[in-house]
Amino acid sequence: LKRIKEDPTVVGFSLIAQDGTELESSGAFKDSSAAVFANIFDVADRVGEEFGVDDLCPAIFLEGQELEIAGISMSSARAVIIKRKPARSSGDLRSVS
Repeated sequence: LKRIKEDPTVVGFSLIAQDGTELESSGAFKDSSAAVFANIFDVADRVGEEFGVDDLCPAIFLEGQELEIAGISMSSARAVIIKRKPARSSGDLRSVS
């Protein structure tokens, strides 16, 4: 948890009890992250079932253009970590005279 809090790319995180109760939240979406992400693990399990996975899903990773979200289910709590993606260079070459 200390490394997560000190990582400059982490813009927010939540620790959520197995029953969906918020244990700790910080950063982006602090006021709503537990409510928003409490069901993400149920969604991950359902998606896994659709693909024929019998076990519960211990982790889910979502990626957008600017953010990466990791949800990790542990024995006593669930963690959701929101990270800013590193800036990508445009990859375009230009000529400067």
